[in-house]
Amino acid sequence: MKFGGTSVQDAKAFARVAEIVTGEKENSPVVITSAMSKVTDALLSAFETAKKGDSDSAITSLEPHFERHARVSDALTNEAQQKSFQTELDFARRELTDLLTR
Repeated sequence: MKFGGTSVQDAKAFARVAEIVTGEKENSPVVITSAMSKVTDALLSAFETAKKGDSDSAITSLEPHFERHARVSDALTNEAQQKSFQTELDFARRELTDLLTR
């Protein structure tokens, strides 16, 4: 089973995916997820902007996507899971910032 784009665009969509996967649990599904809606395009655009020398704008342009990921986590997970996810999200932010400023 593969989900991406609009099927994982927000908390409601993720909840729907969870229901679908849970309904297939007895079949031991393999689940693949790709980027949330508009993230791939945002990443490509950010790297194009950075290549033109505007790393600050490139980094800033991704912030709404980090915030959206955090909102989904907040809506669907408990406090301990949210903290763990935020650690991973912060790591991804640092990695992307590093790549965009090279």
